[in-house]
Amino acid sequence: MFHLDHSGFGLILLWPYAFTFWTCYAFTFWTCYAFTFWTCYAFTFWTCFVLKTEYAKVAAMRLQFVASEKRRPDQYTVLVRNGLPDADESGSECVEHFFLVNHQDHYLMHQGVYDANKLAKLVREKKSKENWLDYYQLKYSRDQSKRPMMKTGFLGCFGEKVYAIDHQTAEIERLSKEIRGRVCHG
Repeated sequence: MFHLDHSGFGLILLWPYAFTFWTCYAFTFWTCYAFTFWTCYAFTFWTCFVLKTEYAKVAAMRLQFVASEKRRPDQYTVLVRNGLPDADESGSECVEHFFLVNHQDHYLMHQGVYDANKLAKLVREKKSKENWLDYYQLKYSRDQSKRPMMKTGFLGCFGEKVYAIDHQTAEIERLSKEIRGRVCHG
C-alpha cells in the first residue's frame, strides 16, 4: 500500500499503519467470526435435539395408545407380494387358504390389488377432485346467485364450460367406480 504525497511528490510507505490496523482489529474480527460460526452450529444442534426428543415423546404416546387399546385384527395389515402360483387355486384362494390354515383365529379378510401404482394414482386424483369439489361448494355457499363454472379442457383454459360442482361430482363417481374395479375383494 502506497500513498502519494501530492505536496512533495514523495511516496510515503503505509505498511506500518496497515499492519497496526490488522493487529488491532484482527482479533476482534476472528472472535466475531468464530462466535457466529459456533453459534450457528450450537443452534442447529439444539434444534435437532429438541425435535428428536419431541418425536420420541410423540412416538411413545402413540405406542402407549395402541398398547392401551384392546387388540383387534383390523389394526394390522399384511402385505403379500409374489405368492407362489398354484395350478389348483387362484392367487386370491391361495392367500385365503394360507391365512386360514396358519392364522385362523385372527384372519378377517383379504383384498387383492393389481397394479397398485395405477390405483395410487387414481386415489390421488380422486382426492384432488374432492378438494376442488369442496372449494366450489364453499364458493357457491358464499354467493348463491351464480353457480361456479369451469372449463374441462387443458389447464382449465380450453374446452367446454360446465357447472363445476356437477362436473366434479361426476368425476368423483367415475373415479370411485374405477377404484372399486381395481380392488378385488376376497
